[in-house]
Amino acid sequence: MRIGYIGDGHSVHNHFMTDWFQRQGHAVLFLTDTSDPGLTCEVRVVAPRQGGGPFRHFLAAIRTRRWIQLWKPEIVHAHNVTGYGYWGALSGFSPLILTAWGSDLNILTRQRPVVRRIVRWCLRRAALITADAAALAATARELAGGQSDIRILQWGVDLAQFNNPVDEDFRQKYRGNAEWVFLSTRRLRPIYNIDVILRAYAQIVERFPNSRLVVVGDDEQGDTLQELAKNLGIAERVMFTGWLDRPDLIRMLLLSDVFISVPSSDSTALSLLEAFAARLPVIVSDLPANREWIEPGGNGLLVTPRDVDSLVWAMAEVAHNPSQARQWGEINRRIVEERGDQEKEMRKLEQWYRDLIQNKNSTIPATYGSC
Repeated sequence: MRIGYIGDGHSVHNHFMTDWFQRQGHAVLFLTDTSDPGLTCEVRVVAPRQGGGPFRHFLAAIRTRRWIQLWKPEIVHAHNVTGYGYWGALSGFSPLILTAWGSDLNILTRQRPVVRRIVRWCLRRAALITADAAALAATARELAGGQSDIRILQWGVDLAQFNNPVDEDFRQKYRGNAEWVFLSTRRLRPIYNIDVILRAYAQIVERFPNSRLVVVGDDEQGDTLQELAKNLGIAERVMFTGWLDRPDLIRMLLLSDVFISVPSSDSTALSLLEAFAARLPVIVSDLPANREWIEPGGNGLLVTPRDVDSLVWAMAEVAHNPSQARQWGEINRRIVEERGDQEKEMRKLEQWYRDLIQNKNSTIPATYGSC
């Protein structure tokens, strides 16, 4: 197949997907606004990353349409709906697949009525819409209309990557002599509430003085969060690793004891599936998408976003019961093997591509409605 992708060239999700389809022998073109994305497929930058306002999207759509006409893909897949999805919808190509990422439908469409109307218009031009959670799929159906084809697709995890032992040098560098390691691997952005994790750990460390909190990632709040750790008096017990490449991220997951992710809004996060693959118990926000994966007290705990006391209780509950934590981790591994295996999910998507190409004349509705 000849597959045209539209999306963020720095996204690890897009790297996974394009690499997988190239390994199967498919030709891939990636259209983006990201300079030097490091992708191995053919890449064309069709718009500047910054500036231009809404005109940036019109320019990108024109260039996207031009490259599609020149390259002649059999199918086009845009990630996510806002921004990159606009380019795909405005290109007029069919069959078009749109993948919702959570923030595009759950946050932007509720904050901005204009965005909501544009997103509805885009969704109705897609032959297929994918989402990684039933709650997100329901939002997409509400926006797109009841006749839209909306299916659940996970990014998935390469489970084999989580079977290798962690070398002793890496273990000493990041774990040292800590008896318990709490781990966060979300970006250092306001929505992920890393400050709440720091404030909760400031109370936990009093009960578990030989513990460590490891914060993996970088972004706009890096300096602010490190300053907060100093002000809370926990800087010596908190390690900010910055960005880790994938092998080191996996090692970090494998040597930790519990995964924490408490964003204010989220869909099914790849980081959650990675924690499952590493056999970790998890403490995550009580959000609709997380409820699809977590049975409180059965394989993890749910906490109220931005509630420090709720998180303190959950962290203490897990750390006080290490045998239960290990049992939850084993359950999580079995769950991700069944529902989050990257190979299975990509094979499923590959078949969807084939089906849409074969039936493209009857897939897209004849009328789309107004925006």
